[in-house]
Amino acid sequence: MVSKIISDYNNKYSDLDISCSFHEQKELLKSIGGSKYLLEDRQIPYYEEALTFLKDKFDTNKSLHIENLYFINEINDTINVPIFCNDEIIGIALGRKSKIKPNIINNVGIQLSRFITKKFFTKKIKSIESRANIKDLEFESIVQLTNMLSFCDNLSNETLEYILIHLVSLYAASKGMFILRDSNTNIFEVRATFEIREEDMPRRMLTDNKGLLAELKNTKKTFLVESDKFNLVKFVEHNSICSPIYFRGNLLGCIILADKESRKGFIHFSDLDANLFDSLTKEISLTINNLKLIDDLQSTNNLIDNIMTSIEAGIIKFTEFGEIEYVNKKAIEIIGIERDLIQNQHYGIIFADNELFLEVISNYELAESDNQAQVVKNVPFKSFNGSIHTLDTTITPVYDKNKDRSGYILSFDDISDMQKVKTTFKKYVSGNIVDEILDDNSKSDLGGTLSDACVLFADIRGFTSFSEKTSASELVSILNKYFTEMIDIVYEYNGTLDKIIGDELMVLFGVPNNTEHDCQNAVDCAITMFKRLDEFNEKLEKSHNHKLKIGIGIHYGEVVAGNIGSDKQMNYTVIGDNVNQAARFCSNASPNEIVISEDVYKNISDQSLFSESILINVKGKDNAIPVRKFTHFSI
Repeated sequence: MVSKIISDYNNKYSDLDISCSFHEQKELLKSIGGSKYLLEDRQIPYYEEALTFLKDKFDTNKSLHIENLYFINEINDTINVPIFCNDEIIGIALGRKSKIKPNIINNVGIQLSRFITKKFFTKKIKSIESRANIKDLEFESIVQLTNMLSFCDNLSNETLEYILIHLVSLYAASKGMFILRDSNTNIFEVRATFEIREEDMPRRMLTDNKGLLAELKNTKKTFLVESDKFNLVKFVEHNSICSPIYFRGNLLGCIILADKESRKGFIHFSDLDANLFDSLTKEISLTINNLKLIDDLQSTNNLIDNIMTSIEAGIIKFTEFGEIEYVNKKAIEIIGIERDLIQNQHYGIIFADNELFLEVISNYELAESDNQAQVVKNVPFKSFNGSIHTLDTTITPVYDKNKDRSGYILSFDDISDMQKVKTTFKKYVSGNIVDEILDDNSKSDLGGTLSDACVLFADIRGFTSFSEKTSASELVSILNKYFTEMIDIVYEYNGTLDKIIGDELMVLFGVPNNTEHDCQNAVDCAITMFKRLDEFNEKLEKSHNHKLKIGIGIHYGEVVAGNIGSDKQMNYTVIGDNVNQAARFCSNASPNEIVISEDVYKNISDQSLFSESILINVKGKDNAIPVRKFTHFSI
């Protein structure tokens, strides 16, 4: 201890009146008994003068031996010597001059310098060890999580609960929640929970427009949350840790852990917890991103064939020995030869002329850890027919029912210009419409153009009262199934889904490509919606003792159609008075009723299905408007 060293010297050489003062390394000195020697607010006569002299002399000659480094103050008859820590002067030892004992003060400086420097490096080593332990913990946690995730082969609730329980255990949390966004409705839903009461579950539809999910979307960071900050975490009693899950740059969901426990009771999550949690959720995000594809492929054999045929990514399934077991239609197109010439061949034979593509596969086989997905972008590929492609590739392992690795799947997206446009656009409209647009560049100009279009609105009646009696998760599930049925019908009749507004669908016929059957397709689509809804309601009535009823409005006329928005974000949509009029017709339609304008009525074949012309008043119009009505009689 510093004070003991000074005390021992003063006891032995009381006539020298030895002391010291420090201006640096205050925290270190406080921990080793040097508090009373800190300068802080104390004024030591001639301290600055002595310090300046010693620093200048030391800076001039770094090799100067410490015994020759001193300052003699003739005014108060003292010798001042530097005290070093890690080659930096942090203080001064001083005492009276003595001809008999001239080196005593130097010895004090040397001993204090050695003692403090030793303590400095001891503390630094402990700090390094502590950080190393943290890194070891982080690495070990990631390895454990990666090994666990390697056995997850789908995105079922059971899989997500498995992940959540692992994290709850790792962090000694008492509660947890896993939230994911439904890709069809963009509504978030709770997919897994741990020890959260039913009354603490969210009652409203979850979106990322406000609250905790908006905060995660905007910050893209893991952070700590107190119990009273957001409604979504009202189940938290102390504090929680929240981390986002991302998919292709968009918020896919989040994981929330609450109320950390210890032997002494509840304790708060720390910033260290947040840093480690952020690393773990990035691993989970990667797995979930890849499992979304695998999850789709495992539904049914027929569904697998349909998805594999229509999917824009090329898919190749390899056995554990590198033989090609399966290729989908897109992969065959890019490779450029028939399926029979590809399947059951070793990849080294098929891709022998594509060195970099071959390297992607062989590197994955040789990798020490093959449980994680491998992503390699911008891989050049030359097909057998001579065409050149640029591919983004992802390889993931495949496991059999016994959880033994049975091979791996290579998926690749052709990001060549035309393919990239098609892949993006087909997320918004049916594939045949995309192909027609890309064949005629004038139909895809940015901005708006005047077009004749048939606009259909379909809205669920009485949905608000039904939603008040139904939990949020059930409501989202029902809506997902309903929208799936209705949107399938839209595509059957070559409609374009413009948007989903709450529980309402907006559908376009005639844009971006018009035909002479647009009005007929819109009416046939609407009638089919009622028929398909009857089948849907049979199941819904058994499960929830409720039937959904919809009203539909259809109008035909001139609209402004095109890419509308800003440079940063735009949507293909239609606007104008005729769009508003179709929406007004929908509002006027009773349950099980279609309201169409005279312009639609003129362009359909079986006009006997609709009533005589009647006049209705709609918002925004001074005069009544003639319409025709169709009433569907439910089974």
